[in-house]
Parts: sequence; C-alpha cells; structure tokens
Amino acid sequence: MSAPTTSLVVRPMSEADVEPLAAALGWPAYGIERRWNERKAGYREMFVAAVDGRPVGSVSINEKPEAPGLLHLFALDVAELHRNRGIGARLIERMEDIARDRRSTGVCLEVSVQNAGARRLYARLGYRPEGAPFANQWNRYDAEGNLAEEVVETVERMVKRF
Repeated sequence: MSAPTTSLVVRPMSEADVEPLAAALGWPAYGIERRWNERKAGYREMFVAAVDGRPVGSVSINEKPEAPGLLHLFALDVAELHRNRGIGARLIERMEDIARDRRSTGVCLEVSVQNAGARRLYARLGYRPEGAPFANQWNRYDAEGNLAEEVVETVERMVKRF
C-alpha cells in the first residue's frame, strides 16, 4: 500500500460533489446523480472522501430491516488513481464512527465473493462473514440513464460488531 493521503477529509456529500465525483471515478455523471437522487429521497446517506478539496471516493449508508441494530454500508467506490492509499479504509472507519455515535451494534455490508481485494480490506478492518452467500441483484445504467444491464452476483454479508 502507498503512503496514506494526508489531505484526506471524509464529509457528507453535497450536490456540488456529483459531477466532480463522477469525473474522478470515470463514470457518466448520471451514475452519481442517480445515487444523489436516492439520497434526496431518503434511501441512503452519502459521504465523500476529498483529497485537496476534490472528491475521489464515496460511500453510502442506511439501515436494513434484515440487519436490525446494524448500520448498512454500501456503494463504496474510490477513484482508480487514488486506490491503495488508505482512502477506502478511512471511509469505512468514518462510517463505523457514525454507527457508534448512533448506538448501532455494528456495521454490515455485502461484498461479491469474486471481489478478493475488497474482502481482504474488510477482513483486515475486522469484518467477518456471517451467514451463507446469497444472490444480490442490482441495475447498471448507461450515460443517458437507461437500464443497460441487470446484474446478479453472489455476495456474502460481512459484519463488524462493536
């Protein structure tokens, strides 16, 4: 891993972050706009990791009925050029702080069984598999916001309890 980024700030996302975050991630703006609209509708809270004031990563949180007492962490993304600098870990650690502040009993997430790098990161941070792997479905959209693909992947729930 490269040296940690020292000018990193994790903060709540604002609407002004949508386009710069999409550009940093190399995504069409619609991908982040869609998440932002879900945030405005109350489905998720969003946080960004900013380096030198520029968004380079994000994470979302919410609560899931199937995981009572746990804060649900999802949609963790860090721009390719900023990976392996501790940014993902800092985003996760900040969400853990929020979970503790809210008196949650821990944090849960789902990760593709094929994503070995993410699974290693979560394990290093104290997350452990819980339950059997299961199918998770999500949609991928094109730059115009049209449904491009329905993705079904096998995921495993990982949990860190406090």
